[in-house]
Amino acid sequence: MAIVYRPGGMTAREYPGSPSQEPTPITPVGLVLALIGAGGTAASITVLYHSMGTIMETSGAFVASGGPYEIASPAPDWVWLVPVSIWAMLIFGGLALYATKRGWGESPLLYGWMGLFVSLGWNFLRLGFNPPEFMESAWGWIVSGVAFWIMGLVPAGFVASWAIDAVKDARAHRPPSTVSGRPTRGVYLAMQLVGVGVGILGGTALFTSLVGV
Repeated sequence: MAIVYRPGGMTAREYPGSPSQEPTPITPVGLVLALIGAGGTAASITVLYHSMGTIMETSGAFVASGGPYEIASPAPDWVWLVPVSIWAMLIFGGLALYATKRGWGESPLLYGWMGLFVSLGWNFLRLGFNPPEFMESAWGWIVSGVAFWIMGLVPAGFVASWAIDAVKDARAHRPPSTVSGRPTRGVYLAMQLVGVGVGILGGTALFTSLVGV
């Protein structure tokens, strides 16, 4: 273990194999990837949320197409949005994770996990307590919604701990650290927040334009 002396008299412990204690310099590539990674992930989750909710409202939880038998709940023409949004979420999430490894912002894993399960859980809960007219009971949806929210809110403790550490870093005039402990730049976190906001708005607008609801 080595002791690294910083300007201003502060010291930091650096362990062999640990990430550098100095945040990555600001670069145009890093800013763009932080924005696109977070924005694309948020947009994908948003499209999946709207797609799932609309299918549940109009056809219940199960739809199908094709085959020799009459389909009680035919799949809408835009059902392809569901698998596409899932693949897009994985691709943009991987891009955001790569940006994090380079020190360009926060890891998308915890926040993507929370956003995915909380949003889909909300679909189950809101339609479970106020089911469509063609459904007599939707207790299964309520149970699923509670389970999704439990899974989605489990990482909240880690996020709260990180937020407390971030406040301490700000008071000590140190660069903010990510959940993984890697220091980053505040501008990268700001770009990720902008990306999430733009992604939610863009994903909603994209779904509305394609589906027309």
